[in-house]
Amino acid sequence: MSHASCLVALSPENITGASGSIERAVEFQMYPFNENGEWFKDSSRWDWYEIGGRYTGRLTGYDPESDPENWKTCHLCHGAGKRFDMVVANGCNGCSGTGTAREFHNRKVDGADIVKRVDLDIAALHKQSRKAFEKNYAKAASKSADSDRQWIKMLHNVDPLEENLDAYLTRVCKTADQSVVHYAFLRNRHWNEPERLGWFGSTTATECEIQAKETSIKAATGRCLHKDEKTSARVIVWNESWEAWSKEFYRRFVEDLSPDTVLVTVDYHV
Repeated sequence: MSHASCLVALSPENITGASGSIERAVEFQMYPFNENGEWFKDSSRWDWYEIGGRYTGRLTGYDPESDPENWKTCHLCHGAGKRFDMVVANGCNGCSGTGTAREFHNRKVDGADIVKRVDLDIAALHKQSRKAFEKNYAKAASKSADSDRQWIKMLHNVDPLEENLDAYLTRVCKTADQSVVHYAFLRNRHWNEPERLGWFGSTTATECEIQAKETSIKAATGRCLHKDEKTSARVIVWNESWEAWSKEFYRRFVEDLSPDTVLVTVDYHV
């Protein structure tokens, strides 16, 4: 199973039409893409979602990592800082010997995942993003002596024994506008994504590729456009790399939105 973030753009009319509720307006936009129990059916993109979730703060600067409410007594060592059922590095692999660990789910904070386009502070978000990457590097560095370096690299997307901090930041923390990148963008029931998300972080066949296989015709190249006849909702798969997607995301989807557009971060599950 996979999680990803979707940026939902709501016009004032979208919200008014949902009785003034942003949550209901998001629900209306997301509705056509519900799997409804059928994995990877045409037009489907999620089986459940929540506003914020593990991507909370992407738009507003709220940092769930520094929120004490997201830290609880470690359930593996029960606060002792050391596991008594097995021997692991740092005493406990759940809390690194501190006795406290991050909750699996971030707590919901009012306004943390909803912001008007006019109030989007890209410079501040970029600064926060850089700090987050620095923290991630420090965590990876603290584990660099562990034998399973491959696991460290997969978990943190860096091996400090192979790449120094400056090189890592240059690779992952690029232009300021890339700090607002989400995996998908949804507006007026038009769902955009770089590739169709599959299970365990992989990708899977688009509607165009499925149709090509079923009809024995050559798969179309370039973007895959699919329309749901019942709801008129559309899926646009851009078929491009994450690097290209993140580079163009802000200019393509956000830059020209009207100032009163409401942006919402949604954590969706496939």
